[in-house]
Amino acid sequence: MNIPKFEDFQNNLNSKCRIEFSEDCHQECEITEVNQSAANDQFSVIFSQANPQIQPQGVYRVKHEALGTLDIFMVPVSGDDEAVNYEAVFT
Repeated sequence: MNIPKFEDFQNNLNSKCRIEFSEDCHQECEITEVNQSAANDQFSVIFSQANPQIQPQGVYRVKHEALGTLDIFMVPVSGDDEAVNYEAVFT
């Protein structure tokens, strides 16, 4: 399995992707943050969805033009009346 690295996500910052939350719920999202831990190789990625409907944490299929198709565990971490942010942590 080819797991993207910090640099792969960093190089695609502010790009669009599609998250399949369920068979009938697909949302366009944007990679809005990529943060690397100073202590180790761990990093996190924030995906922003321009829809206030919060999906539960879980493994979702992400399709990105440059990164390909990935199954990623995501957690909703913030949001407002217009958007929700999901975080994925890679170790």
